[in-house]
Amino acid sequence: MQAQTTPPPTSTSRSQRDDGQGPGAQGTPNPSTAKSARSAKSMEALVAELKDIRERRNWLIHELFTRQEYVDCLHVIEAQLRETAGTCEYALYVKGLLKRMAGELKESLQLLQAAVLVNPETLLNRKQLGRALFLLGRHEEAIFTFEETETIRQAKMLGEDWELPLCAGLCYTYLRRYDEAVEAFMRSVAVQRHDATLLHLGRVLLLQRDYKGALEVYEEALKLSPDNPEVLVLLGQLHLQLGHVPAAFHHFGQCLTLDAVNTKAIIAAASLMEDNGDYDVALRKYRIAVAYLPDSPQLWNNIGVCFFGKRSEYAAIACLRKSVYLGPFEWITHYNLGIVFLTMGRYVSAFHYLSAAISLHGGQYAPAYMFLGVCLSLMNDIENACHAYDRALQLSDDFLFHLNYAVTLFNCGCTAPAAQQLQAFQAVWDTLPPQTRRAQSAAIPGVLRELQARLGQGPAPQELPGTPVPPAPVPLQPLPAAAAGRRRSDLLDPPESSQAVDSRSDSAGSEVRAAAGGQRVVAASLPPA
Repeated sequence: MQAQTTPPPTSTSRSQRDDGQGPGAQGTPNPSTAKSARSAKSMEALVAELKDIRERRNWLIHELFTRQEYVDCLHVIEAQLRETAGTCEYALYVKGLLKRMAGELKESLQLLQAAVLVNPETLLNRKQLGRALFLLGRHEEAIFTFEETETIRQAKMLGEDWELPLCAGLCYTYLRRYDEAVEAFMRSVAVQRHDATLLHLGRVLLLQRDYKGALEVYEEALKLSPDNPEVLVLLGQLHLQLGHVPAAFHHFGQCLTLDAVNTKAIIAAASLMEDNGDYDVALRKYRIAVAYLPDSPQLWNNIGVCFFGKRSEYAAIACLRKSVYLGPFEWITHYNLGIVFLTMGRYVSAFHYLSAAISLHGGQYAPAYMFLGVCLSLMNDIENACHAYDRALQLSDDFLFHLNYAVTLFNCGCTAPAAQQLQAFQAVWDTLPPQTRRAQSAAIPGVLRELQARLGQGPAPQELPGTPVPPAPVPLQPLPAAAAGRRRSDLLDPPESSQAVDSRSDSAGSEVRAAAGGQRVVAASLPPA
């Protein structure tokens, strides 16, 4: 009996299935093929839909901008604007920022204006538009734009923005509407406290001569940002201007601890060292600063004054002339050059630079007129010298002006007016306490006694045995003052008195050569500008 075997089931080959010849190929479609076709159609529809969206490349623009790939970002923006006929808001906005960074302010303004036209309700566009107007100096329009932005913000009931009143306050500052600027900065601080806002507020208060308020604002900024070198420098400069030298030196030291190459702190600290007669230490500090500010006229002026304090007149002239070359309209440098030339006996050069200092400063600095009178008297131009002294006394009734005026009048033979000026000097000198007198020049008592004796207002000087009496009175030399000149250490810009620091105390060791005769006398003090 034979075994029966079951034949294997027949199967359709792959070629048959692919050709559609297998079982059921005629009536049933392939599910995978239909799914692929639907996916392709949906993708085409999505692509077509995306092409109609103007902002489809915004994510790429934002990513390239934040990664600072500005060239690629600009290429994407240009492609986006071409496809949308210049109506893509975000592309216009970012391109406006890029143009501003490149310094093309007018084109940036036009792009931001176009972005505002596309979407007038976007606060960020309007804020940047106001900043563009501010950078172009159109402050009134910028204020109007910021006010419009604030109105839209309130209408939308959005959160307060501290930058809007800050930007408006900057515009008010440049328009010199300081009260409105202070009010705007206070609103910004009330919304959110920032050290930048407090710094701007302090500067406006300085412009208003409110030094106490500015000091409080800077101290508040220091509490908010104790490691900010700019705050420490400004606070130190304000303390220095108010005469708080230890506090100023403390803040400058803190600033140099945080930033060892902060040029403002270095120059200010060096000027304090120069006041104390530490000229070598001050020059070492200036050497550090000059590596970072080689073209600063104020720095070269300070270096020249430091050399003058060391009695290196020719080095002082070289530095001061470089300062004049770098900053020809710095009246302080011309004034200092006039003092140096006067002490060296070069009266014509001294007259030239003192006259330039008076012209550049507007004729409001009294010591310059006094030195001009000394210079003219030594050139035997007594009439103009008296005019210069009179102008100096009109600006500031300083006792030293009366003393030098008396010496000049006595030397030209006008004893009666000289006696009047001497009496005016004594009226102030006798009321000064001994401590204040000691802080003045050591040469003042000797000149006073000699002048009193020759005018007959005091006891005659005793004659030494065997010493011949001169046949005629020896002309007295005017007493030089402010020997170390004026130093500008880039202090607070708004108040004029903060733009320079005088080195004029006896303790500063600032000695000068007298205008004639080669005698060395210590500088007498002068009133601040």
